[in-house]
Amino acid sequence: MLPVSLVFLSAKKQKSINQKIFAKKNKMILEIILVVVMLVAAISAGTFKNLLNAVIAAGFVSFIAAILFFLLHAPDVAMAEASIGAALTVAIFVIALKKTKRHEDDEKNN
Repeated sequence: MLPVSLVFLSAKKQKSINQKIFAKKNKMILEIILVVVMLVAAISAGTFKNLLNAVIAAGFVSFIAAILFFLLHAPDVAMAEASIGAALTVAIFVIALKKTKRHEDDEKNN
């Protein structure tokens, strides 16, 4: 009976190890996807002609950075990045854009 129970424990342990490997692979795939999306958003933030779109894309980059920090087991940094980088900075830029005169409006009036 002893060898059968050892085989059963070994199979159970192997299943646990396989689940951990599968979870690590899924996490790595998620991180790679987030980094690619973050790069696309950063490049688009730099190339947008409309400043409001650029600010929103930059806020999206900060939000993805916050998610990545959380996945890297740094929840305090993730909270700071989400609140300051993604929320406060975007709000300040949007308010500044709304209070300034747009160059395109000047050209239409002339």
